[in-house]
Amino acid sequence: MIRGVPLAVFTLCFGVFVLLAAPGLTWLDGGELALAAGTMAVAHPPGEPAYLVFARLAAFLPIGDLPFRLTLLAATTVAGAAACLAVLVSSVAGRMRGVPGARVPLAGAIAGLSFGLAPAASLQAVRPELYGLAALLGILAVLSLHVGGRRGVALAVIPLCVAGAVHHAMLVAAIPGIALLALGRGRGSLRAGLVSTAALLGPGLLQFAWLPLRSAALPPLDFGTPRTLARTLWSVTGSGYARSFNPVAGQIQENLLEHAVLVRADLGDAVLVLAAVGGILMLRRAPRIAVAGLLMIGVGVLPTVLQGVFSPDNPDARGYLLGVFAVLCGSAGLGGVAALEWLRPRVGGLAPAVGTALLLAASAQPLLGTVAAADRSELEAPARLGSALLDGAEPGALVLLGGDSWTLPSLYLRYWEGRRPDVHVAMLHMLDGPAVGALAERGLPVAPVPPGLLDGVEPGVVPEALLRHRAQWLRAPLQVNEVLLPPELLALRQPAGLLYSFSEARELEDGLWSRSVGPLCVPEASDALARAVIGRRYAARAGHLRWRGDGRGTSAAFERGRRCQTEPWAQIHLLGYRFEQGTDRVGPQDQEVAIRAIEQLMAGQKQEAGDTIRGLLGREPTHPWGLLTAERLYSLGVQAAPAMPGPRTDP
Repeated sequence: MIRGVPLAVFTLCFGVFVLLAAPGLTWLDGGELALAAGTMAVAHPPGEPAYLVFARLAAFLPIGDLPFRLTLLAATTVAGAAACLAVLVSSVAGRMRGVPGARVPLAGAIAGLSFGLAPAASLQAVRPELYGLAALLGILAVLSLHVGGRRGVALAVIPLCVAGAVHHAMLVAAIPGIALLALGRGRGSLRAGLVSTAALLGPGLLQFAWLPLRSAALPPLDFGTPRTLARTLWSVTGSGYARSFNPVAGQIQENLLEHAVLVRADLGDAVLVLAAVGGILMLRRAPRIAVAGLLMIGVGVLPTVLQGVFSPDNPDARGYLLGVFAVLCGSAGLGGVAALEWLRPRVGGLAPAVGTALLLAASAQPLLGTVAAADRSELEAPARLGSALLDGAEPGALVLLGGDSWTLPSLYLRYWEGRRPDVHVAMLHMLDGPAVGALAERGLPVAPVPPGLLDGVEPGVVPEALLRHRAQWLRAPLQVNEVLLPPELLALRQPAGLLYSFSEARELEDGLWSRSVGPLCVPEASDALARAVIGRRYAARAGHLRWRGDGRGTSAAFERGRRCQTEPWAQIHLLGYRFEQGTDRVGPQDQEVAIRAIEQLMAGQKQEAGDTIRGLLGREPTHPWGLLTAERLYSLGVQAAPAMPGPRTDP
């Protein structure tokens, strides 16, 4: 029975994940990871080479399509992490009773199920994702420390080296706590750990040699083109994400509050109370382990607490926090056993029933949260929108896309499923000289960037500078989605389906709406992310048409956007209200200010551009060019958009 608890935890969690899993292409990184695994390509920093090895093996499963096979890998790793946590906590609880080798199944069951069934974990298991693998490797390292003595310290280095090539931010956050645990494993444990680290650090780092080797093989996904040492280090270190850590005054306190709300919503009061009891117990009986757990929590929240914008609704944010959740749920398992021991003399023969009640209380709120958070409507929206975008592209066009919701599904559909083989798709904001050269080597209709063309250009705005000089390297029709461009190109945009062209374009809007986009906005389609993506798209399209003086087209775009984004606080409702009331007229002066801000940005004067845009959007919050510029500045680490006024329900 005792040995069956981890198996039961794994089976139950895995079964829930499979029931709730999306069987195909998903939002967020699903399209990218699937394309990277299928073509052995270069994914976003830090490149995830270790994950892609496992993903490539999962790709051979003869079940479903490629994204679903990677979803099964994610479900297996998260369920495995829950099962290993159950083993670890049941063993710790047995050792605290003073019986060597004893196991306490209730402690393991509470820990494993409250962790595995919580939305923080389950949202990483119902789509292609790597956070579950990182969590599994981290828990395996702690389990090795617990059961292996000095040898365990050496063994723990193995999963940690692999975890570093999966998601090293999570590894770095866990190291202080794990190091404290390792120091207490007896004489010689430090030396064993150092020797093992010295032996395995080189092979661990060599995993990242994957990046330049695969980039040189010209894969269809080549994030950052890491062929030189500098670009490989940029990818491996993830230094491009440093701009996300720019909290303004009061932001850290607000982020901490949102973290507390998120943890309570995911785990529930029962788990948190039991975790507090378990923490107090550990401080009294095993203070070193308790301090290690507190270190894992305190350091584990830093990657999200220090972000300029923390969104609790982002599943990736929960992925970063898996280590924190594992510690809390492990402590809850110990607290559950302590509570039962305190109640046993008072309930007598009802102790088994009380233990069962504690288990149900600890797992009920996480399970209910998972059922509510798992949105199985993500079955067709990413593929449908990606297909609609490609269907509207001109023959032979180079389509440069911004925004993960449009870019990643389109890349997957184009280069793995082979949809629209006459069209070429690339990520706009990864475009620079080496990236254009790699596209030319792959046979895309571009020429190498002429020497000196980018001299003096600030690195962050190289894509816009290249577009300004597109005639010198582009050999195909150009199409884009809603992205910032040089002012002269923004003025030339012509709607073409879900894209924009720079010549006389085919207008496919009505056909694409009725065939592909509109059905995703009916009440029965509950994919909130799809509705938000479509709503923002039509808000931007309405702004463009309004600026061109197309009142009828503007009204139609607003109507379609509002049909998708029904939440009254969504931006499109404010924009539509201002348009209908005639309070959003863009005059020549506003346009001159927008052009000045874009030129400041392209000259590398980001802060000056931010100041200009803040003034513009403070007067005219719906200015289409201003909104695009603010979004681009945000991607470069500059907060330029003022707080959007709340929705208006009255004149």
